[in-house]
Amino acid sequence: MVYLRRFGKWGKRLKLNNLITEKALEETSVKLLPTNTILLSCTATIGKVAFSKIPLTTNQQINWLVIKEEYADQILPKFLFYTCKSLEQKLLDICTTQTTKYISITKLDEIAIFLPPIEEQQKIVEELDSYQKIIDGAKQIIDNWKPSFEINKQWKIVKIGDICNNKVQYGLSQDMNIEGEG
Repeated sequence: MVYLRRFGKWGKRLKLNNLITEKALEETSVKLLPTNTILLSCTATIGKVAFSKIPLTTNQQINWLVIKEEYADQILPKFLFYTCKSLEQKLLDICTTQTTKYISITKLDEIAIFLPPIEEQQKIVEELDSYQKIIDGAKQIIDNWKPSFEINKQWKIVKIGDICNNKVQYGLSQDMNIEGEG
């Protein structure tokens, strides 16, 4: 079984390589979550959301939303996922801060959302899925793009120190110099 400890880079597919055994699942209070579970970070990276296409388990830092049986014909899991993605600022606004930010289950349960008819939800999901495909494609292009150009062997070669003023400001190791020198 797959075990999700934390979210890595958001907005990308999660690489799930941590596993939990059937025996560990039986001997602990860890719950196996079904497919179509919405995973919601309610500590540290508050409001980040993922959609599970496989059964998995999580630790206590990740809240999960599984649609109740009596609502299964009234809300699409993917619609709930997209709705939760839009709640990041609201979740940040209601979080409790002690040593780290977190959102209690009680506060999470009290958040109200719009629930359009299932046909309208399907249209919304299809539109957002199509946008997500475009975004994913653009991210892949950005991630794989490397600037390149042909170098003419007849071009002049110079040292960076010859063409640039290199006045180094030592950052925070000294008092800030407002004249921009030092």
